[in-house]
Amino acid sequence: MILEKRYHKRMSVYMDVHIMHRGRHIQATADNITPYGMFLSTNNLTVPKGMQLELSISINDSIQQITGLVVWSTPNSIGIIFTCPQHELYTTAESCASLKNQAKPHTTDSSTIIPKHLLFPPELHTSSR
Repeated sequence: MILEKRYHKRMSVYMDVHIMHRGRHIQATADNITPYGMFLSTNNLTVPKGMQLELSISINDSIQQITGLVVWSTPNSIGIIFTCPQHELYTTAESCASLKNQAKPHTTDSSTIIPKHLLFPPELHTSSR
């Protein structure tokens, strides 16, 4: 039996996240989020445990700059704990998911998809994704 260590339930999302790491801009995808952290899918990125990362997340026409620490990492995913709780981000993502589910009442998918063009200025878009 696996015990859940979190105080808040993870919410499934699909959000593009922009990571600033060692002077590089790296695209990732948030797969789930709590007010205290998030799971990021990456593409061949190794980040040491304890590394501080700057994250940019755009949601509902605003960009949130968040600092987080890497708590675990594999070549294709990163576990982040926020340095400050992000209740507003969590609540906003939850309301976006709720609006999506209201628009499509027959779906069971609770992910929130936010298009890349709403997340970052055009000069940061890459064609590799």
